[in-house]
Amino acid sequence: MFHYELIIHILSTSALLEETLAQVPEPAHFSFHFRCFSGDSDESLTACNLLLLDLPAADILRILPRIASGTDLILCSAPEDISLLQEAAANQYADLWVKPFSSSFITARFNRLLEHLWLEKDDSFIRTCLNTTINSIPDLIWFKDLRGSHEMVNDAFCHAVEGYFSPACDDITGYLAEKAMPMVYRGLKMMRPEMEMTPAFREQMYYGSLWAGLVLNAHGTSFPHPYGYVLTENHGIPHGKACAVFLPALLLHCAQYAPEKMERFLRVLDTDLPAVNQLLDSLSGVERISMTKEEIQSYRKRFTGLKHYANTPGAYSEEQGLRLFETLFLK
Repeated sequence: MFHYELIIHILSTSALLEETLAQVPEPAHFSFHFRCFSGDSDESLTACNLLLLDLPAADILRILPRIASGTDLILCSAPEDISLLQEAAANQYADLWVKPFSSSFITARFNRLLEHLWLEKDDSFIRTCLNTTINSIPDLIWFKDLRGSHEMVNDAFCHAVEGYFSPACDDITGYLAEKAMPMVYRGLKMMRPEMEMTPAFREQMYYGSLWAGLVLNAHGTSFPHPYGYVLTENHGIPHGKACAVFLPALLLHCAQYAPEKMERFLRVLDTDLPAVNQLLDSLSGVERISMTKEEIQSYRKRFTGLKHYANTPGAYSEEQGLRLFETLFLK
């Protein structure tokens, strides 16, 4: 994991900013170094990655053209000068603090800025890792036929969706899932026996699967995966397709227990829940599977206490799983 050294230059005639910021604890992966200047020397405007300008508006306007590109900038301004500074800075600033401000205001806004910087740096770190992984593979790993790609895409979609709805999913892994899901969902919608497996299609599925794999690595899976193993082991259904059989049930469950996350999920895919589940059902091809009530009940021990239940919004249980199997397979 990265470590970010934050070099902070403060241009101010008051000691309030320096004294307050010096009391802010350093979060994990960050270290602070403060320097305070009363004037706008070349030294004060360079060799820093965060610059706080607590000066009269006329002085800030004079300084702005001299600030190095890539420096995060905080403008401190009286209310009547805000519009002028916003226009002059062309919105190229990290934050704008309206004066007069208190120590509690400074601390709160600085912590919010640190959270934003953390997301930026963590995103950059993940992108670097992903690009390194991609560039380490000599050639794209492609399935050679529709059947293989179908199974790969089903599994990748399950990885992304199950991780996305995990209670542990955060901003970073949520971002990764939201990158993966539309790419893979477009692939699912294109799956037809007559379709041509073009290089562009295969590349889209490849990258979608990589993003989904990072989500899987972070959060694991929900109940569709252990339930899918039953279909693979006892009925010869390929893994990806077997897991996807139970994905509609997970999505209906999440719509009840994580409605806001479900709304975002559907916006990301630009669709509605019935359309997603109808597509998944059309690709499952498991109509031929039939189970007796005794066979289904024989899985009770296997389904009891699965760690995947806690990785599901609102949790889940073996009783719900057995009822799901009866709904799907009891003939």
